[in-house]
Amino acid sequence: MGLRSRIDPTVEALADLPLFEGVKRSSLAAIAQQAQQVRARPGDLLMLERFRGAQFLIILEGTASVRRGQTEIAAVGRGDFLGEIGLIEGSDRSATVVAQTPMKLLAFEGAGFRRLLDGVPAVGRRIREEAAARMPANEPRSTN
Repeated sequence: MGLRSRIDPTVEALADLPLFEGVKRSSLAAIAQQAQQVRARPGDLLMLERFRGAQFLIILEGTASVRRGQTEIAAVGRGDFLGEIGLIEGSDRSATVVAQTPMKLLAFEGAGFRRLLDGVPAVGRRIREEAAARMPANEPRSTN
């Protein structure tokens, strides 16, 4: 009987996401240690607009609705991530996010998020680029 290495399901889940494309398994294992797995049920509030947040979330399974006020501005699912702007900018959440289906997520608190950004430069760059692309859409609209 041969020895079988233990396969970490979190590492396997990360390896399948575009955000972590090309990242070595050893780095994925270090990333997985920084995160906590979280589950959400349909209707659970993941983020609340205009309130300070402390988590960066990566969706492993399920879908959620992103809303500004009463208007849905996006639907997000497997591979998408949320909360980076508030943590990078130190600002309040720009939208409310509500689970639409059962979800499995990885949650990174402040220090873990910083280690993710700085510890794996390619991932940090991808997150920062996405944050920069999203920020203009999050600017308050003037009412002239």
